[in-house]
Amino acid sequence: MFKISLVVLLVMQVVWQMGEAANIQVQRGHRRYPVIHSGNLIALRLAYTSGSYSYRWMQCGSSSSYCYYSNCPRGKVLKSNRWSSCRKEQFYIRAVNKNDGQPIISGDFVTLAPYNRGSTCRLRCFSSSSSYCNSKTCVSESYFKGNNAFIYSYLTFQIFSRYAKDGIDPVQYGDIVAFRYPYYYSHYWLYFSGSYLYARSCSHSYKTNCARKNSLFGFQIFKKL
Repeated sequence: MFKISLVVLLVMQVVWQMGEAANIQVQRGHRRYPVIHSGNLIALRLAYTSGSYSYRWMQCGSSSSYCYYSNCPRGKVLKSNRWSSCRKEQFYIRAVNKNDGQPIISGDFVTLAPYNRGSTCRLRCFSSSSSYCNSKTCVSESYFKGNNAFIYSYLTFQIFSRYAKDGIDPVQYGDIVAFRYPYYYSHYWLYFSGSYLYARSCSHSYKTNCARKNSLFGFQIFKKL
């Protein structure tokens, strides 16, 4: 009996270690979701469940670096066969002080670099109600590592997933997320207004006020599968 139990424990340990090493998916409820990793190309849709806002995706233009909404794809999910036709809606997401391939954890500071602007031109916002978020500032990835990590803190956002345990759980495909922008004020978050992106007041302490469905602060996150 003891030998059988020991074998079972060893098998369980190997399975757990394989899961940790793979670090691709985690169990959440009865389904498994791919993890978002630093360096992934992602797409962000306003997390509305119905109406015209449910088809609004974030994009940053290549000619004007302003960021606004798009209807590509005309749907609530960016399927694998549409990624090549919706380039402006894609962003490189990278976590501060992490290497590409490491999982992004809820609460991590990240940068968002529009695919069509190159991997070094990053999203930033402003405190003024008349200033749109843009991707005009281009900075090497080395400035987000080590002692340099927060020199360009105005190019960083803090990503929160609604149902994840902050500091523990990774952000996963399909999660409802919000992006805090604390450079000016701790209660500023990334926000859609009209056609453009801004930083606006949402909450000092409660991510669930912002990372939620049917809110101009809430986004659903996707990556190519």
